[in-house]
Amino acid sequence: MNKPVATWCGIGVLSLLVARSVFGCAPEEAGELGVVGFAETTPADLKYKTFEFGPDAGLFPEEDPRFGQSATLFVGEFGSEGRIAGFALTTDDGSLQGGVLELGSCFFATMFLQFAGEEPQIEAFLRQDFFEWCGVDAEARLALQEDDETLPIISEPATEPTPEFDATVLLSPELVVDPPFPLDQRTETGTVEMQLVGNVLSYTVTVDNLSETDEVRDGQIRRGDASENGDVVLTLFGEPIEVVRSFGAPFLEESSLTVSVFITPDEAAALTDTASPLYISFTSQQVSSGLMRGQLRDAP
Repeated sequence: MNKPVATWCGIGVLSLLVARSVFGCAPEEAGELGVVGFAETTPADLKYKTFEFGPDAGLFPEEDPRFGQSATLFVGEFGSEGRIAGFALTTDDGSLQGGVLELGSCFFATMFLQFAGEEPQIEAFLRQDFFEWCGVDAEARLALQEDDETLPIISEPATEPTPEFDATVLLSPELVVDPPFPLDQRTETGTVEMQLVGNVLSYTVTVDNLSETDEVRDGQIRRGDASENGDVVLTLFGEPIEVVRSFGAPFLEESSLTVSVFITPDEAAALTDTASPLYISFTSQQVSSGLMRGQLRDAP
């Protein structure tokens, strides 16, 4: 089996043949994994963190349009298993890359890539970037190393950004429109807590009192008032499956789910547009037209 090749920005092998001193930290020599003073990363080191990489950090190869630019990496909440989170990477010119980060080492699966002034590329596994080692030091700097033949890329100390969107939504059967049968005997309730930062949406879903003979299937954010039927803005879990989030689709397990996903600029704009009302809808195996709803944002 061939060894995975690191292509963080997706255009050729990430070249780190020129040694650089980054922010006063001298990397180890090639031939070793790890950096003195850095410990292997944990979800707690990365979640809800923003990492800035300077123009000389070596994040992009020369043939990449973003070569020589500063970059910002944001990582969302890690899922229930504690290994997978959504990520977004932006650069000075407004280019955007996003997908899923999986820990163990540091594996970035990219499904969305848009260089400044160009049309977006969207595919499942558009880019796969594998760093054999990644670590964080006492100053919360992130180090990424492709393998023991390359030198590490090191960020500035992490910061905690302010959410662009932060909401808690209560769900119940009372708001469901035209159910196939009366839902007044259904006792299910639900809660969705969500935060949006840097094209990464992190959310926790909780379902209470679900019938033992039923199971939750789909969770969606839709346009409009919860007393009406609106178009889907984005899928929280289940159907419709969206390519940009096809890796590690976050289906609800048992009664709760915690996850973060990359969302496109259009989806982020819809979530942050205060003039547009939104609601959340859940379906189930028994009530495929909708078991619970809740108003995410009212019309102004």
